[in-house]
Amino acid sequence: MFKTLRISLIVLISMQLIYADSKKPSWTDSRPVSKVYYIGIGSASKIDNPEDYRKIAKDEALQDLSSEIQINISGEFVRTISEQGAFVEDEIRSMVQTKTKANLEGYEIADSWENNEEYWVYYRLSKEVYVKLKKGREVKVKHLALDLYLKGQESENSNDLSSALRYYSQAMNMLDEFIGEPLEIEYQNKNIYLQNSLFSAIQSSLGLIKLKSLNPSIKAKSNMPLSESLKVKAAAEKNGAPVPISGLPVKFYFVKGKGKLLARSSTNADGTASSQVSMVEASDKIQIIKAGVDMKSLAGSQASPLVLGLLKSLNVPEARFILQVSGLTAYIESNEVSLGEKLDVLKIEPKLKEALADAGFSFTDDISQAEIMIKIEASARQGSKVYNLFSAFADINLSITDLTTGEEVYKKAFNVKGIQLDFTRAGLEALKKAGEKMEEFAPEISKKIMK
Repeated sequence: MFKTLRISLIVLISMQLIYADSKKPSWTDSRPVSKVYYIGIGSASKIDNPEDYRKIAKDEALQDLSSEIQINISGEFVRTISEQGAFVEDEIRSMVQTKTKANLEGYEIADSWENNEEYWVYYRLSKEVYVKLKKGREVKVKHLALDLYLKGQESENSNDLSSALRYYSQAMNMLDEFIGEPLEIEYQNKNIYLQNSLFSAIQSSLGLIKLKSLNPSIKAKSNMPLSESLKVKAAAEKNGAPVPISGLPVKFYFVKGKGKLLARSSTNADGTASSQVSMVEASDKIQIIKAGVDMKSLAGSQASPLVLGLLKSLNVPEARFILQVSGLTAYIESNEVSLGEKLDVLKIEPKLKEALADAGFSFTDDISQAEIMIKIEASARQGSKVYNLFSAFADINLSITDLTTGEEVYKKAFNVKGIQLDFTRAGLEALKKAGEKMEEFAPEISKKIMK
């Protein structure tokens, strides 16, 4: 045991001496310049990253190496995406650079150095090898993309626009690494630019699609689900007659107002897609929902942000739904008493009504027409006399019941003090303050009922 321990200590001391005596190479301080190689240098602290310092240094070196590679991005491509607000130019170039790093191959480690505190690594990639490997990938993806493009053409000619759009979008994904570069390929004895052809094909297919909302105007209640589904129909004209498009992904979303809905659907054999709004959350009187061809679903889960940004720039067929929204209808029962006498002119109910009306609620005197019942029990009692000032206390119980389920959805009990020149006026003052307090509770009530 002691012998093993002694050997371990000797090895450890020897390693420390090696690190201490090892001279730090010049490439750690002065970056080499080469006409033959792309160079990448990275380092990591052993103290801060004792487990994965090698991986950190390697990642940094490959990032450094990829930054040396000149990326040719079409100015038209940059403008197309940036004008849509998807990304700014620097973000586009950064994403292309990241893709370049992800596709790096053929690099080799040229040197490494370490001591007790840090680790350095030096990678290089032959420029000739890089060009050769990239060209190989380019040829491969061009032929795969062309195959998908031709399948899309066949589907479009068969009026299967859903499949055509999927093939075109998948082909665009295949060209992800080269998306900012002009790619030529021979097709039918002539050269075509793949990205341009795909982009035009997608826009052309989208232009053939007509989306129509089947129930464009719908009555709705705030804080309630829609009683009917949103339905949209997709069709393309052929020989002067509309032909339903099946399997087309459709996205539903609020453009004005707010609510919870089934965001994604697809058309059935009749070309119809539907969505259900499970809650209208905003109180706006007019709210708008749009349905449009879902380009993200067509592109697939593997689509890069750059491809999605490019697809976002396209004109997509849309339909819209107008929601005519009214608030929940409430029936109020208020019993307000001051010092044993029932009030004819109520102090609390009007204030609560006013506050809830601002939140979109409407009111009815017919309980059978109401969705909720609000019950107020308020009683002012005599307090004490101090000098010439009289006090009273109003005890309030507020209860709200959902008349569709019979469930009590909100309950509040509180009391308020009023001071005046006699007990009668003090009681009325306390009830008046309770009414003002109700205004504070209105947002809380609205939020509770919305749940």
